[in-house]
Formats: sequence, structure tokens, C-alpha cells
Amino acid sequence: GGTGKGTYSRLIVSLIGERNVCSSTLHDFCTNIFDGYNAYGKRLVLFAEEDTAIGRIGKFLSLTGEDPLRAEAKGQKAFNFRYQGMTLVCSNMPIFSGQAASRVKRRVITVPCNNRVKKRENNLEQKFEAELAAFTNYVLSLSDTYVSDILKGESSTQCALEFWENRIRVDSLASWLNDCVIFDPSVVTPVGNDKNEGDNGAKVNSLFGSYSVHCRMNGGQQQSSRNFSPNLLEICGTVLGWEVGIIKKSTGRFITGLRLREPGVDDHIPTYEM
Repeated sequence: GGTGKGTYSRLIVSLIGERNVCSSTLHDFCTNIFDGYNAYGKRLVLFAEEDTAIGRIGKFLSLTGEDPLRAEAKGQKAFNFRYQGMTLVCSNMPIFSGQAASRVKRRVITVPCNNRVKKRENNLEQKFEAELAAFTNYVLSLSDTYVSDILKGESSTQCALEFWENRIRVDSLASWLNDCVIFDPSVVTPVGNDKNEGDNGAKVNSLFGSYSVHCRMNGGQQQSSRNFSPNLLEICGTVLGWEVGIIKKSTGRFITGLRLREPGVDDHIPTYEM
């Protein structure tokens, strides 16, 4: 809060014109059958003050993934279209959690806004108005390659770090992966299913056992053993880009490419966050 996100969004609206902007909330856009029509022909869909997304986000994924969207106005025939503009979501907290965070990874560029404004000013839009023409010329002067790199999220490791830090805050599996797991293509580690493994000081050898200990120690909401393996494979492949796999044997399930971090032995190996 107080870092200028609202001012930034209003500057963008002034730059492209209010008539070219659809303002909504994630909840309304994903549940209201008429909000899709409001985005038709716009250059920007703006979600200005968002809380953590709860419920289905399928329409948001279609909006940001160039998939067909249904547009329906009262008393008119509905039709499908592909949204060609940009989407801006502003929030003071991580918005997407759990599986939703993996689903938006390829669509969202998470930009950190951590510098608080010390001197607050009102009515900045009036001050910006005289500069809009010059600012527009500056934006148009940027090279196509530079703009493409920005839109692909390939120009800033800070954006990638912000996404991962937000994921750690809301996802116990991501937090455990960051703190307790090392990517190593040469190893195979048992998955396990005993949430009490490691009690009474016993050594933990399985991935699920280590995850359970981490949740108990840090107060994270623990996933079930049934969902653990598929969610682990998804976050490793989709979010982290680690090539891991699962092997099923009569003695249990094993994950290839992951091993547990050993304190005092692997301290020199940086975490994914680092």
C-alpha cells in the first residue's frame, strides 16, 4: 500500500483513454455473464483493487490467454471473441494461490511495488495531463524488441523473483520446495505417505515426510498425500522448469530429479529464491 499502484493505473487509463478501458473485479468478471461484453473492443481490462482470488478464474485465463470469450448484452444475441488488449491487476497482496498460481504463471508478469511514496500528492492526473503527449512519443520510440521482452517477462529477474516470493507466501508446497529440496537429475527419492515421519527425532527420508515436517514447523496448510505428487510435479515443471518424473514400483512411488537438502552438507547450494 501507498506505493503508487493506483496512480500508475490512472496514468495508463489517461494514456489510452477511458473509452478504451473496461474496469471490473476478478469476481465480477468471472461470474457476471455481461462483463465479457464490456471487454469487447477495449485495449485494457483493469482490475484496480483486488483481494486474493477465490473460486473459478477460467474467464480470466481466457481473457489473458487469447482464448474465445463469450460476449452477451441484454436483449442481444451472444457471440464469441478473442481479446487482443492488455490486462492490469493491482493488489496489496498475492492474488493467486494453489493451482491457480501455476495456471497463471505463463500469463502474468508480477511486478513488485515496494517503494513507499514518502510525500503524498493529490490530483496527479491534472499534472500528468500536460505531459501525456511527450510521454506517448517516448513510449512509441521504444524498440519493438525491448517492448516484446518486457511483455514476455524476459527482461527482469526481479519480476520472476516477485512471483516466486508471492507463491512462497501462499503455498506451503512452494515454501517447502524452496527451503528443503534441491534439483538433482542424478537422484531418485521416495515420495512416501506418512505425515508423522520424523516424529521423535527420527530421520526423514521421503519427500512427503519432509513436507509434513516443514508444514508443522511453519504453520502452513498441508496438502493430502493423494494430491502431493501431482501438485509437486506440476509446480516443478510449470513454474520452476525442473525436469522431474515419477516412477511407480511395488515398493512405492519415487520422484526422479529431486533430493532433500541436508543441513550442514548442502549449505553452499543456493535455494531457488536465492
